[in-house]
Amino acid sequence: MYDPPRAACFRFLGLMMVFASLAGCAQGDVELMFKEVEVKGRPGVSLLSLEIGEQDQRGEPVVFVAGAPCDYQDWGLHLPIDTGYRSISYGRHYSHPLDPDPGLLPTSVQTYADDLRRFIDGMELDDVHLVGHSFGAYAALLYALDHPDRVRSLTVTEPPILPWLDEAPADRAFSVQRLKSRVDDEMLQPMREAFELGEDERAVETLLDFFFVDGNSSKWMWPTSAMRCRSRSAELKALLLSERCFPPINKSRIRGFDVPTLVLSGSMTTEFGEFIDRELDALLPPATHQRVVIERASHFVWRDNSRACEEALLAFLDSK
Repeated sequence: MYDPPRAACFRFLGLMMVFASLAGCAQGDVELMFKEVEVKGRPGVSLLSLEIGEQDQRGEPVVFVAGAPCDYQDWGLHLPIDTGYRSISYGRHYSHPLDPDPGLLPTSVQTYADDLRRFIDGMELDDVHLVGHSFGAYAALLYALDHPDRVRSLTVTEPPILPWLDEAPADRAFSVQRLKSRVDDEMLQPMREAFELGEDERAVETLLDFFFVDGNSSKWMWPTSAMRCRSRSAELKALLLSERCFPPINKSRIRGFDVPTLVLSGSMTTEFGEFIDRELDALLPPATHQRVVIERASHFVWRDNSRACEEALLAFLDSK
């Protein structure tokens, strides 16, 4: 969990990110860079990146991909400083601080993967380390499967690959049908019904309830991010009311995926999150992947035990 000085520091940096109009701002021996990247191929669309690191840092790029409806600020200070890596937190064009354009809202996680490709192209990056959480992990995995030659390593936490609930699990003793019913009854159907009734805040709280261990988002321990999630329900609404929301991933592609991969899980995560990460652990080639379970952590593993996540990530990156 964040210690107060780090959390306060990043809240301050977050304000600077939103209001600064300069490309770089010196902070002692650390340079904060806030960039807008105009992406070719989608007129009028800008993607955002945040870099925190030493001035003129030239290390291997590590791109952090947040899940919807969170944004690059939700990575906090996980961006490694003084580690030799070039750390970049990536923001989608319909995420904070950009106002969502109703005509550009996503209808599939594939949209996120396509935007990630445009971002990497626009930043002229290559041989990147990708770190994704939730929908961000889903997008990073889709991108990595399509562009394995451009990915040096992949770190994922609980990508919500719902189509796998319609397939036989790697662990044949697992009751996937029971879990599918839980996901439908406790999360998907009530959330979609709330969205269709125009009760967007209730819909987002339903999502938080499902993915937070105690099932009560009103007691969520990260209220700032929760409020941001509730205030950006348009993105989730467009995504989750679409029949194309969750693109299928053929498990044979996972079995043949030889890019070094870290599956980062929370010990207190939901049954669905545990199922997805166990499937990945069973399917990925043993020689090129590892799974690390972070203690005292839920689906929001990077928030619950940030130091353990950072240590696991850096150990994994340094081993590549």
